[in-house]
Amino acid sequence: QQSSDDGIESIFNATSLTVGTLGEFENEIIVTSNYTGCLRMYCPSRDNLEVGYLSDDCLLEIVMGHPVIQTSIGKYVSGSPISYLATLHPQCISIYNLHVIPGTTKHGNEAQLQHIQDYRLTKSGACRFLSGPFGLNRYHDCFAVTYLDGSLEFLDQSESVAVSLPELLLPTPLLYVATCDSFVLQTDNAMLECYRYQNLISKKPSLSWTISILSDIRISSQINPPSHGLYYLSINPFR
Repeated sequence: QQSSDDGIESIFNATSLTVGTLGEFENEIIVTSNYTGCLRMYCPSRDNLEVGYLSDDCLLEIVMGHPVIQTSIGKYVSGSPISYLATLHPQCISIYNLHVIPGTTKHGNEAQLQHIQDYRLTKSGACRFLSGPFGLNRYHDCFAVTYLDGSLEFLDQSESVAVSLPELLLPTPLLYVATCDSFVLQTDNAMLECYRYQNLISKKPSLSWTISILSDIRISSQINPPSHGLYYLSINPFR
């Protein structure tokens, strides 16, 4: 998508919006970014819903030196109880902490973004990433990066593992299921595949299960709904 921002065309997509709590700031924050490197943080006041957007709602606006492909909020510093901001750039993933000092300026709070560390990517062409406690990690979240050629890269602090599956030649939707420490992805031949994390990062990845998304759909009233389920959303371009 494109939008006009102060006379400059800004390019963004669905991953350019993140909502969550950062640092020790208790209120939820809306984080927006674009491919020109502009990152903004908003904290709209519930008292001004009828008035609409006010300039005080923008906590922070900075222009980074690289395009921001995606943002995410998670436990990215080992042993720390607070949440941090991760930004995906063409060559790295950067981690930031948010400091908010109440009432230090005329218009309200002063916000500062503190750079914590960078994770260097092994190659260019990153298009999206996701994070989670891969390997049932109790101390911090790890990253899974998807590249334009369909390959994957898993980053855990100082370690990095590259994974190339023969069925993936294009970037694919990737989902992490924490309850079973597994990844579900869609291959180029219309298959859903599930891999346990340790099997996926091994030298010879092995499947947990696979199913064709082109199979016939059957409805049964004899099966009780499970406590956990996987839902696949598909759009039929021919209907």
